[in-house]
Amino acid sequence: MINLVVPAIELEKVKFPLLVKFYQRVYKKGRNLKGSRAFVLQRAGITCAAKLRDIDSHLLLCSVACDPAFRGLGDASRLVKYLLTRQTAPVYCFVTPTLHTFYQRLGFILSDAKQINIPLAIIKKHAAYQKNRPLLLMSYGVNSGKNCA
Repeated sequence: MINLVVPAIELEKVKFPLLVKFYQRVYKKGRNLKGSRAFVLQRAGITCAAKLRDIDSHLLLCSVACDPAFRGLGDASRLVKYLLTRQTAPVYCFVTPTLHTFYQRLGFILSDAKQINIPLAIIKKHAAYQKNRPLLLMSYGVNSGKNCA
């Protein structure tokens, strides 16, 4: 039987090679972890992961992935909630339209690059990522007027 509750942790940088192997297995290619903080859930090894990248002092959530054998347990939601509660600055993410509802349930709001409170560095990164496929810009904690944590 699968343990339904496992703690989320911020992964130490010395363990990033394990995370690269996880991403290679789940995404079929490795992920660049330079300048990132990584958060994981571990059952028999890493089963769910997410990264927070620093983009000119702004936080970008990316590479949220769950091992297919452990999907449907709420791990991705729990992991993202865990890392969001530990941030004191807004968090941005670029998502495919099919994932919009998932992130909305976690408290992210659909944002527009034309909004005055979206940092230019995030707007530029979003524009660069959009060249390959349509991605929505979402934000967490931008319009709340308080700390995110």
